[in-house]
Amino acid sequence: MDPNWIDAIDPALRQRRPSTAPPSCDEEMPALLELSDSHERSQAMSAVTWPTNEIPVEIFEIIISYLTRLEVRCLRLVCKEFENKVSAQYFRNVVVPFKSELYSKLDRDENGVFKRTSSALLSNGMRIFQSFGPHIRRFALSLELDEDTLSYPPVKPSQEAVPSFWGIYRWPHGTYHRYTDLEGLEQTADETEAMKEALKCLVKVTNLGLCCDAGLGFLSGPDHIARGATTLHPVFATQNWRHTGSESQARKQPIVTMSDLNEMVKDFRKPVFENPISFKRTVLQKMASDAGYSGAQINEAVLMLLETEGTNINAIDFDERATIITEMEARRVMAQNAHRADFEPATAEAVNHPLIPASLTRAQKEMLLELEWAHRAMIQSYVIGLIDNARDNCFKNLTTITIAKIPSSHVYILCRHELWQNLSSLTNVSLGVIADWRRVSKSAPGCVEDDTVSPVEAVGKVYQLLNNYIGAQPHIESLHFEWICGGEFAPGTYQRNHHILPAPFFEQPQLMTRIDSPRTNTDDLLSLPFIKHLSLKNCWASPHVLLQTIRNMALSTLEKLDLESVSLSGPPTLTPQAPLQQAGAANNAHLLNMIGMHPAPPGVLVPPPTNIANGVVAPFPFNATAQQLAGVFGAAFMPPPPPNNQAPP
Repeated sequence: MDPNWIDAIDPALRQRRPSTAPPSCDEEMPALLELSDSHERSQAMSAVTWPTNEIPVEIFEIIISYLTRLEVRCLRLVCKEFENKVSAQYFRNVVVPFKSELYSKLDRDENGVFKRTSSALLSNGMRIFQSFGPHIRRFALSLELDEDTLSYPPVKPSQEAVPSFWGIYRWPHGTYHRYTDLEGLEQTADETEAMKEALKCLVKVTNLGLCCDAGLGFLSGPDHIARGATTLHPVFATQNWRHTGSESQARKQPIVTMSDLNEMVKDFRKPVFENPISFKRTVLQKMASDAGYSGAQINEAVLMLLETEGTNINAIDFDERATIITEMEARRVMAQNAHRADFEPATAEAVNHPLIPASLTRAQKEMLLELEWAHRAMIQSYVIGLIDNARDNCFKNLTTITIAKIPSSHVYILCRHELWQNLSSLTNVSLGVIADWRRVSKSAPGCVEDDTVSPVEAVGKVYQLLNNYIGAQPHIESLHFEWICGGEFAPGTYQRNHHILPAPFFEQPQLMTRIDSPRTNTDDLLSLPFIKHLSLKNCWASPHVLLQTIRNMALSTLEKLDLESVSLSGPPTLTPQAPLQQAGAANNAHLLNMIGMHPAPPGVLVPPPTNIANGVVAPFPFNATAQQLAGVFGAAFMPPPPPNNQAPP
């Protein structure tokens, strides 16, 4: 039969008939080639493996420089090699906030297996030291108090509710009650052996630091400008003075904190008790709860207590500073109120602020007192741990000690010869001191005193440390010192460009203003015979004392001198100096012409004149513009008396 008969009948029938013939070779070749290529690619990909231990650490460091900290954390989870090489860079700089869980370890169950609870994992500080200690190059402990925490301390009633036949009344506690968290913090700081074991894990550390602020310095209080300022005090700001080219790169290195290790997020929420009535009600409820009441009985007990005392919740004063309102209003003159600047807090605003530095509440005083105990215990434990490990030759690579912040009342803890002598490889020391403005003490049970202290008293303490201990070590060749108090770096209205402290050239600061002090008190001048690089920041000095001190050091080994925001006073003279008001604009214009400047523009304030004789320093009559252009910043005389917001009445 003719096979074309279907086309003769209906040509479209062949298209509708299913084809059972195999496809041609030309049609099958593209599919076979595509399948072959995909198979070869899969085989090639399966043959590709990671070159174990062939990628140098420098490549990882370059990759890390382009990643965020969160991405670096994820990168550590890829494989063990990634974890080893990334951790060495990630944990190079570590700052650990000191807390009560710093040395805690994971507990074991009855089978000897670690209990993997989330809280235990987050607080397993000792495991972090043991695991990542060999990677750490720069390590510091930090314990600082922010003013928001001091403004609203934790609830700790200073009295107890006593039920009786006549009702419920308040009565002081028989013994001193501690803040639970601060008590645990002090107990942790007292664990000297734990501190020693933690520092022993830092086998490759080159820079050890400490950053402590106990809240005993200048408090901003109602100054909202200072509270909103972002003044940064880097912990690791010291660099090798012989390698200035690497300074910018070193400062860019990120710093890991313990909160980063524990993946904790800092809480920036506002304090809980912003309403004074809410705070008082909470304290009364806590007192009723401690007395044994529970549930709905607590509020009933609070009402009964108020009825027994014949008062209301508005009249109760837990702050013990009700009289400060009338006193602060009496101090402020009406004329000053009329010309009050926009940035200066009004009387009502200052009085209603939760933190008034001149009149702290009982809770705030007790918090500062217990924080001072915790700071002292931590610094002592830290120093003992350094001494013990240095004797065991654990810090072979240590070259730098950085004390970023330390209260002046705790400087004496560093005055130990065995600390500086045993650290034989130490060459650089950086010291930043917070001058104390107050001394908090417990004179009797239930009585906490807040005494005013002159910040100038800190000069003698620093002089003793530098002259007798640090300066006496032949291996220390670089020294940086600064005051964390006042000056042009200080935030806020009341502190900026004020309260500049003298450089610790004399143990007795008053010698700085005498004409013949370098000649008659030569042996009392600061002596640093082995220092090759001296750096001073945020202080002032009289010219003749500064020149004589630097001359003595230059005759020894001094090679380099750095001065940052260091003010010079006028030369001492016995000739009475005419006030600027009498001299008029002639003297000021003459001085400006000498230095090639123009008079200050309208609106620029001129510093108040100083008419001082009998051998006391008279400051340069610079105006604000001349000071800035000439490089002489801040006041150039002894610190003025503390402002009203700091000194108690």
